[in-house]
Amino acid sequence: MTGDATVKCNLCLMMIHVFKPQITNPKNIKLKYMDNEGDLISLLDDNDIIRAFSISNLLKITVYDKTSLTVSPSAEQIETTLLRDQINDLKNSLKTIEKQMADIHKQEPSKPTHILVEKGKKFL
Repeated sequence: MTGDATVKCNLCLMMIHVFKPQITNPKNIKLKYMDNEGDLISLLDDNDIIRAFSISNLLKITVYDKTSLTVSPSAEQIETTLLRDQINDLKNSLKTIEKQMADIHKQEPSKPTHILVEKGKKFL
């Protein structure tokens, strides 16, 4: 094991120690963390771990045993994905409305605005 590989290897060994009954082989460990957008990102090597810690000082790492576990999204992940999709749909709708408004303004000839002011009268 070289010095470059120690971070991930040590993390995997710690996970085996913590989850000893569930995980028996470090080669079967799959590590993932949730990024700011709610996506699960795999930690495949030391560079991934360093990149993850550059984004956040505190990571919630999920440990999977590749031989026995299948990854299924949590209710929070599903809700986050649905909310993100709804927000994107709203953004697209607003862009469409903005474009339609711009097209309407292009079609209307500009009309001069006249203000009539008479001495001694107030206009609301």
